[in-house]
Amino acid sequence: MAPIDIQPIGNELAIKWENGTESFISLEKLRRACPCAGCKGEMDIMGNLYKNPDRPLSPQAFQLKRLDRVGTYAVKPVWADGHEIRLTSQEFELLAFFAAHPATVFTRAELVERVWRTLAQHGRPVAQDSRTVDVHVSRLRRKLGPRHGQCLVTEYRVGYQYRPRSA
Repeated sequence: MAPIDIQPIGNELAIKWENGTESFISLEKLRRACPCAGCKGEMDIMGNLYKNPDRPLSPQAFQLKRLDRVGTYAVKPVWADGHEIRLTSQEFELLAFFAAHPATVFTRAELVERVWRTLAQHGRPVAQDSRTVDVHVSRLRRKLGPRHGQCLVTEYRVGYQYRPRSA
C-alpha cells in the first residue's frame, strides 16, 4: 500500500494511504527516532559504538521545514534546525528492494540486474559492476546507523540480504 498524500499538520505528519485510511505520526517521535549515524552513532567491525555526546534538541529540532520527495513514493524530512538524512535515489531504491524481500539472499549480479536496471528504465545511470552494490550497501549501513544498518547482512562469498530486527 502506497501513500497518496503526506503533509505536516500541526505537530504531526499526516499520511493518507491508497485504501483511504490515514496515519498520524508525532513530529517529535519521528525526530527522536532518527536512525542516522549522527544521532545514533556508528559501530565498528569489533562492535564498538562511536557516538557523539548526546545534546539537547532545541524546539526547532521538532519543527518540519520541508519534506523532499525521494523517488516516487518516499519523503525525506528536513528539520528547522538543519538536520536531515540524505539518501540518494539509488540508495533508497536498494533499501526499498531489500525491505520488499526480507530474509532473501541476493547476489551482487542479481541486485545490479533487479535494482539498477530498473532505474535505467527510468533514465537513471546504471551500475557497471557489482562493486557498486558493495559501495551502496556500505553507505546505507552508515546512514542507517548501527541499530538498523546491521539488518543489511553480508552473506560471505554470495551477496547480501535484509534481515529485519525481531520485535
